[in-house]
Amino acid sequence: GLFRNYGPALVDNFIETLYVLIHEKTKEKQEGSHRVAAEIVAGMIRGSKYWTIEMVY
Repeated sequence: GLFRNYGPALVDNFIETLYVLIHEKTKEKQEGSHRVAAEIVAGMIRGSKYWTIEMVY
């Protein structure tokens, strides 16, 4: 995935998107938005296992 290949540089690009998805107010869209946010976070976690400690800090 993206986070494995490009490292933590992409995290900042997705933080704002995650914030919008998590704070969705419309009840019909809320569940789907939360699922998308969960998939993005899962990708970050899976990709981060390939990052060196220097890449994180």
